[in-house]
Amino acid sequence: MLRSVMVRVLVIAVFALVLVSGCTTSPAASPSMPAPVQPTKPGAPSASPESGIVINGKLLYDRTTAGDVHAIYLLENGVEKQLTQPGAYQRSGLAPDSRSLLVLPGGEIPPPLAGGVLGIDGTGYRAIPSHDDALNLIPCCWSPDASGILFMGWDESDPSRTAIYSGAPDGTDLVPVVSRSGRLADVPLEYSPDGTMILFYRSAHPDPDPHTGGSLWVAGVDG
Repeated sequence: MLRSVMVRVLVIAVFALVLVSGCTTSPAASPSMPAPVQPTKPGAPSASPESGIVINGKLLYDRTTAGDVHAIYLLENGVEKQLTQPGAYQRSGLAPDSRSLLVLPGGEIPPPLAGGVLGIDGTGYRAIPSHDDALNLIPCCWSPDASGILFMGWDESDPSRTAIYSGAPDGTDLVPVVSRSGRLADVPLEYSPDGTMILFYRSAHPDPDPHTGGSLWVAGVDG
């Protein structure tokens, strides 16, 4: 149950990041009504595409079907290409060099929950090693120089450890940046361009619907 909630919070957080950064698929796009991108290949999913980012003139975006099942797509010159199978991954942050994505794998993940890095073409997944058997860590965004990652973190047995963590790409050097005791973690969205501040989403309501009525916050990288 908690994993499902955290995944849904991450989805809403990605929407918030796209809107704040101005990388929506069109000026009219919003979390409730994403801009439509029509598939050009027969048999493509009928679900509407969600938050998209433009990379070298190509549009990278998700399609979500019933049950919160995600697939990553790329649109180039009007041709849509499916990069990942439905349910394989849920994407979050794009690397500064635009060559890889932070993702959360689908399916059953043995605790603690952890994510990894996926090539921009949908291949070459590598897990971010876990160095704490109790701490769930979902990677959300890269630092501007790619030397660090912000994670959404929580410990099922110790609510005082719920926090946004910064750490190295190999999962080491974890430091809590913004703490929020309880079972509802804040969601890191982005670093400032100079790497001194972070943007994050804080929900206003508890489970099972934590992503309604929340707000965006900023903090220094030192908390």
